Amino acid sequence: MRLFGILIVFLTCSLLAKADTAAQIILQKKSAISVSPVRLYADSTFSKTTEITFTEGELFEILGETVKEHLDNTQNQTFKWFKIKALNGKTGWIFGDNLAVVLNESSIDIRLKPWNKKEAHFDNGFEKALIWFGSVEGHDEKNKGINPAYKEFYLIITNDKGKSVSLNLSNINESGKKTLESIYFQDVTNNKIDDIIIQTNTLPSDKNLAERDLEIYTFKAGGLSKIFEERLALNWEDDVPSPAFSKFIDIEGSEIRVAYVDYVPCEKYSLGLSTDVRSKTMERCLEYVTYSFVWDNGKKAFEPFYKESRAPVSGIVTKKVTLNKGPSVSSEKLAIIPVDDKVLIIKHFDALKSEKGVKKVENWLYVKHPSGVYGYMNADDLVFKNVEHAPVLKNYYSKTPLLKQDWKSDAPFVTVKK
Repeated sequence: MRLFGILIVFLTCSLLAKADTAAQIILQKKSAISVSPVRLYADSTFSKTTEITFTEGELFEILGETVKEHLDNTQNQTFKWFKIKALNGKTGWIFGDNLAVVLNESSIDIRLKPWNKKEAHFDNGFEKALIWFGSVEGHDEKNKGINPAYKEFYLIITNDKGKSVSLNLSNINESGKKTLESIYFQDVTNNKIDDIIIQTNTLPSDKNLAERDLEIYTFKAGGLSKIFEERLALNWEDDVPSPAFSKFIDIEGSEIRVAYVDYVPCEKYSLGLSTDVRSKTMERCLEYVTYSFVWDNGKKAFEPFYKESRAPVSGIVTKKVTLNKGPSVSSEKLAIIPVDDKVLIIKHFDALKSEKGVKKVENWLYVKHPSGVYGYMNADDLVFKNVEHAPVLKNYYSKTPLLKQDWKSDAPFVTVKK
């Protein structure tokens, strides 16, 4: 019995030592993880390979690195070689194309610093874990004379056994750029364990319009699993942003609500109001869209809660205006609309005008007054009501860029509440 007790103590101490080693590597030394399976080499060349491989998520201590980057002929990219020591004691060299190396504190986005090298408590084997950040860095070599940077930036979570999972938060390469807009750690699956909510913007090198995405990840079977994804970017047409720019997302508890003002081709207008279609390129009809999801604990998935609904968009007139028959100041006058009158906004119409030799965009809205009169009014003489996009659209109509491709908005389109 005494020997058995000594053996239990020995095994317990061994496990604690392993856990301490993983934490020590991250907190006190230079660490890295494999973001894909990697092979160990005897030196910093591909010629001296070994039979030793490591799976994705292995933790390493960095012992050294080459001064220069080396070419990987298969991918036509350059990366450094890193001398590593694995948790099992093996040492050798790993090529840096699949190695996320810890970032210096000065290189970490200020929004992420509160989580860097902090303890976290998840589940599925990550009840005791550390959060930290790393990057894969190199260069693309596909164009002669051009050496664009290649960088992948990762959120890394390492448990007390030294096993890691990672999420790609941003990257830069010759095909485009992905940036992190926001990140939240919050329980949305009703298990009292934080899930991970990220919003990213991806701009391909051959496009002007960023692809905006919201994703939610949770721990399942010892790894991270994506449980929700919503495309946020709103288009006027391909590669051209809508004046509404992006969907709004509200996350509260285990419910997700999506809302946006949809600028649709008027031939697809679904609300049954008179549209006065005049142009396929200069106009869009407006519909306010909402739908929601709720976490289903039985199915372990977000399920539709309220199906998509579409409704008219309303607005309040900010000064006395004349309602015109057409989108022009010279058009026939139909009615005078007093200040604070409410109207239904049916259609957006834009045209170019010149003021003292300077081209400007003139925005008109086709509206319905409560009296039953339909007509056009200047978009800047109205504020949108009862829609999340009111400030965004007010900014667009007061400062419309000459080209829609140049429209940007820094509004916070995602809100997360407990």
